[in-house]
Amino acid sequence: MLRRILYLLSVVLVGILEPAHGTSVLCSMQLGNSGPFFTQTCNEAFTTPTSALSWANVLPATSGLAPGPLSASIGGDNFQVSSNADFEGLDNTALAWNGSAWVPAFLVSPAATFAGHFNSETTPPGPPPEGVLGDNLLGAMAPPGTTNPNTTITLTFAQTLSFVEFQVSSLQGTNSNFTAQLIAFDSSHNVIGTYQVIDTGGGGQCAGLGNTAGPQPCNDAPYVQFFDPADRIASVELIMNDTAGALIDTLDVAGTAVPEPSSAGLFAIGVLLMLFAAKRGYLRRWVVLSGFNRN
Repeated sequence: MLRRILYLLSVVLVGILEPAHGTSVLCSMQLGNSGPFFTQTCNEAFTTPTSALSWANVLPATSGLAPGPLSASIGGDNFQVSSNADFEGLDNTALAWNGSAWVPAFLVSPAATFAGHFNSETTPPGPPPEGVLGDNLLGAMAPPGTTNPNTTITLTFAQTLSFVEFQVSSLQGTNSNFTAQLIAFDSSHNVIGTYQVIDTGGGGQCAGLGNTAGPQPCNDAPYVQFFDPADRIASVELIMNDTAGALIDTLDVAGTAVPEPSSAGLFAIGVLLMLFAAKRGYLRRWVVLSGFNRN
């Protein structure tokens, strides 16, 4: 608790003292597991999502650290989330409205917070009801004393998809730099392709959220995404070049479909319909009317 209080107070001080910042994002995509990366327009979805999931429905910001994997469902498709780090639900904020002023969020809400580069409430008298904070994030946080070259988050779906997308940011620093890759795999774990983001100034803490005169969200965390019109995406892996952790916002997907009935299932349904028709006399009448009883 003391560490969280010190962190929030540091964010508030940074928000008061640090001037506005600028960011730049470069996005590119590679098809398959080799070949060149092609430049892409950032933050424009390749297709229209059909389902969205707030991470608050998977791991609320009051749950504390949790080891993976996590289980969830989106658009009727069950999936698991795993990582080389522990998970924590977080609200993207540093300050909350207490009815008369913006104060450190822990004075208003028991929720875990991180003042990152996502969206957040900014206008008094605060969001209704007061105490509700910013975007619901899922954080992958390296446990104390552990070291990984990168932080990874893997989403594995029960049904294959055509599109996966979410906003992403790193954990360390304030307005820091990071590189993130989203690798898409098919059901045989073959690489379909990779989407890469190189972000300058959009990682770590957002200084504007610590402004006690009125928090200003950065809301510039870039999107990582992948689209496969053949509907083959069985899993995606996020690789973040931050040893401390990674943060992701709302999950958007497309292509989730109810599995088609098998041929055996369709045949069984046809047999049952014929038996029902025979029992009711419909089948005999159809044979007579169709002339199939003629010699």
